Amino acid sequence: MSYSDIKLYGNSDINSNFILRISASDGDATDKISDRISSKLCTELGLDEYRVICDIVKTRAPGGIFIDNTGNEPDDLQNKSDIIKAIKQRNSMRIYVDPDSKSKVPQKLLLFSLKKVMEMETDR
Repeated sequence: MSYSDIKLYGNSDINSNFILRISASDGDATDKISDRISSKLCTELGLDEYRVICDIVKTRAPGGIFIDNTGNEPDDLQNKSDIIKAIKQRNSMRIYVDPDSKSKVPQKLLLFSLKKVMEMETDR
């Protein structure tokens, strides 16, 4: 299967309410949203179920990482490392298209249908 990787953060084409909903959801809820989007996309594009699969990937920012501060109170690594401080949660969506269906689904149609399905998902 080939895929398209769509950034959900900093993407003006993506409905901000959809992004907020994804960001607030836990893993199980995100999986259910992904499954609904996959199903609706296939219906919208006139394909058999799961010929297009949506996968929402959430990265997490690290929580507190405490290090020994030579006998004093443990210190959070974020206070000492600009790299750790710079890590932010990012969400992306991967859309996998079955190779046999790829010729039936031009990229522009896929993205148009995806935006439509995300709007419907936001209105739920």
